[in-house]
Parts: sequence; C-alpha cells; structure tokens
Amino acid sequence: MGARKPRILWCGEASFLHTGYSVYAKEVLTRLYETNKYEIAELACYASRNSPESNGTPWTVYHNMPDNTEEQSQYASSSKNQFGEWRFNDVCLDFKPDIVIDIRDWWMIEYQERSPFRPFYQWAIMPTIDSSPQQEQYLYTYKNADAVFTYSEFGKSVVESQTHGNIKVRNIAPPAADYKSLKPARNKEEHRQSFGFM
Repeated sequence: MGARKPRILWCGEASFLHTGYSVYAKEVLTRLYETNKYEIAELACYASRNSPESNGTPWTVYHNMPDNTEEQSQYASSSKNQFGEWRFNDVCLDFKPDIVIDIRDWWMIEYQERSPFRPFYQWAIMPTIDSSPQQEQYLYTYKNADAVFTYSEFGKSVVESQTHGNIKVRNIAPPAADYKSLKPARNKEEHRQSFGFM
C-alpha cells in the first residue's frame, strides 16, 4: 500500500461558477489535481448538490448550499454560513485535510482559524488586501496562518509593514488565468477585422 497523498481542502466560491474567486479556484485546483500528488476537495460556496456544473469536477466537492428545510433554517441563522462556516467542521471531519487554502476577504475566512480542527491542518491564505491600514483583528488572523500570500506588491507591503515584519508574506501569487485560452492572435490583422476594428 502506497503512502497517503497530502489532502488539500480549498474553501471558496465554487470553482464551476463564473466569479473572480471561482475562476482562480478552477485554475489553481486544476493544476494541483493534474500533478497527481494530492487528494483534493473543495468546499463549494454558492453551489448545491443540484448544480449540474459540479458533475464534471474530478475532485471531491462538498456543496455549501442547504439541501432541505432543516438545513435551510441552519444556513439562514448566520450571514457567515454563505462563506462555508456552517459546513466547514463537518467537511474537516469527513475529508481530514492536511492543508486548508482560502483566497478571500477576512470576513469570509476567519472562521477557519476558530475551528476546533485548526491544530490538524496547515492553513494557507491569500486575503484580498486592497486598503491601508488593515484592521488589527485582520492582521491577528493572518498572523495565525501557516502561510500568507497576497495578490499584489501593495498587499505584501501593507501586511509586512503594519506587522513590523511579524508576518512574512510567502509570495505574491500571479493571476490565475486560463492560459490555454489566452494566447496571442496568430494573425493580428484578421483578428482586428473579426472584431470590427478595421
């Protein structure tokens, strides 16, 4: 029997939706999956079991939307449940992740720090830092992550300077674009004409 592959749990907007977070999730998860080095699961916010788009997803998908009246009541009890808070601990119990990754705003991820399962997973976050100064409670949460990434040099600078170097940003992550679709046009003149620019 081979060694157990590390288990990565991605939390965020479902990778098969069409939001910025979803596109990012799809691109990163696809690349991780294609390495065949990890077992991957996704806590898919804004998706239900009835979402037909999730059928083609090659990794495990835990849908965040409620399935019945009892769950709807629980889901509606807190606005944070839309970000996965109400399902997170159950998903951790079932999947047993070694690594949890989230790339959203502080109020969407902070519950992962409070989970009773926090000692059992490495927590990698990439918060959207687009203003300065950051609130102290945000920085406190980021400091308790095992790895912090940012979207920009600005975000890196804000986090590191505001914490006097106590948070070392691991890296600035490049945009997760679909590089198969984004290619230079073979014939620029034909391309311009096809879009009516000539």
